[in-house]
Amino acid sequence: MAGRRTRRDFVKGSLAAAAGASFAMSFEEQALLAQAGQGAAESGEGAGSAGAGGVKPNSKNTLPTGTLGKLQVSRIILGGNLIGGWAHARDLLYVSELLKAYHTDERVLETLQIAEEHGVNCVNTHPNAGELIQRYRKERGGKMLWLVQGLMDETGDLTGIKRSIDQGADSAYIQGNVGDRLVGAGRVDLLGKAVEFIRSQGLTTGVGGHRLDVPMAVEAAKLPVDYHVKTLHSHDYWSAKGPDGKPRDNCWCDDPKAAVADPITWRISHNTYVNFQIAETGKCAFFGVRICLFGP
Repeated sequence: MAGRRTRRDFVKGSLAAAAGASFAMSFEEQALLAQAGQGAAESGEGAGSAGAGGVKPNSKNTLPTGTLGKLQVSRIILGGNLIGGWAHARDLLYVSELLKAYHTDERVLETLQIAEEHGVNCVNTHPNAGELIQRYRKERGGKMLWLVQGLMDETGDLTGIKRSIDQGADSAYIQGNVGDRLVGAGRVDLLGKAVEFIRSQGLTTGVGGHRLDVPMAVEAAKLPVDYHVKTLHSHDYWSAKGPDGKPRDNCWCDDPKAAVADPITWRISHNTYVNFQIAETGKCAFFGVRICLFGP
């Protein structure tokens, strides 16, 4: 179909958007951006799908559900990092290339359908997946809820979040890197501005972070979030820290022991938690579903 973006375009756009928002890119992300700029042709874009006949939600399995505000969400949520090539593989750059080669548009649509038919009714992605989510809903009749990562910078520009809402996002939260950076800069007010805007559009919303001080700051400011998004994984793998004892760029949970403590000790007792990157086990994150929902 004329005008359809390739997987390489998807990755290039995702990384360029992150760079434009002043994000600190990891070694892997820098390499992905450089590789995307080469413009090499992809293989497999037209691969057929075994499940192209219309989605039948929960037809093969069901899962327990929880609530994200007004949404009823499966307690396992499909993660979107691997779709864009973010393998968290550090210097094993070929892993990201393998992911991009494997995750053609058709295969992504097939994966969404398989997940939904087995009871997974929500996917968490970068906003650049909006066109694929729209295709999935239009071409396959999917009802998968779209939990989108909201991007913004220190100017408080909400253009990207508005675009995702227009594309059909069911819920939007401030992405973890953004939450870390704005809380670190003392700009919780900008998080509040974004949260209030998303709520005004009728969507449930939250704030993400890799550090525990992010949800604590959100609670202290009494921002009206429906949920928090927080990394949760142990540091019990050889590549978590370098020789100097400092975390490498594949270590995303700053204090796992505190993260599993009683939420009341953080003054976070009434909100749902969405934990992600729960299976960091070495150079690569676990290949598969890696987001879980904890809460009411």
